[in-house]
Amino acid sequence: MKLVAAILFFGLGFCSIAFAQEYKLDSLFRVFENDIEMEQTYNEGMVVWHDDTRENFYLLMSISPIDTLVKFIDHPNPAIRCILFSGLLNKNVDDSLISQIADKYSNDTAFFVEMSTDIVLKWTVKDYMQLFLDYSSDSRMKSIDYEERLRLIREQFRLIVPGEHHGVLKKEEFQKGDGITCNLKNWEISSFFIHVKTNLGIRILKSDGNKITPAMKRKVGKLKSGDRIWIDEIKVTIPNGNIKNMGSWTLIIE
Repeated sequence: MKLVAAILFFGLGFCSIAFAQEYKLDSLFRVFENDIEMEQTYNEGMVVWHDDTRENFYLLMSISPIDTLVKFIDHPNPAIRCILFSGLLNKNVDDSLISQIADKYSNDTAFFVEMSTDIVLKWTVKDYMQLFLDYSSDSRMKSIDYEERLRLIREQFRLIVPGEHHGVLKKEEFQKGDGITCNLKNWEISSFFIHVKTNLGIRILKSDGNKITPAMKRKVGKLKSGDRIWIDEIKVTIPNGNIKNMGSWTLIIE
């Protein structure tokens, strides 16, 4: 009886671990799903591949087993169907499995729009899958190391603005925020400008440091959903003491 009890105990424990892992993967997929749908909502239906989306996609692809990814492909959003299909191809999945998936969607005329390096592309699911399937047969195609891509994107400079997610800004959270920061250790924001469109034109506001000034909070608080602000001339002091200009960011008011 003790042996039976032990087997049952470890069996239940294994099932619990498997369930927890599956739950984690489902949750991670929901994050990626939300990323894509949020991009489409705020970019006129386009997938523009914001850094947050890329990071969550690379994470999903790096830790998910093949059978789980195949399950996720059967999704009502055509962009998600296609992106996961190309992700599987780049993991060098068995050819027979890829062919089965492509055959299943060979008549799928649902479409999505993607922007890549300022080029807008409109795809049907069947055309997208066929193109990537043809390309995958090229001997030059190599598998993608998603763990390496995940590491690299996490090492890129990223601005952290209170209330911002995917380039969309919740102005109430911005107004409660103290300052802007970045994701890199020991990199400090030295100064920045915010450009806000008003009835009288563009108002330019400066912060000598990383603090969000009262004037910035007031101006952003008056903006409407869909309005934009521009954060630019972002000066950052890096660990060796040098100052770098990190370009500009455009944010849409939620």
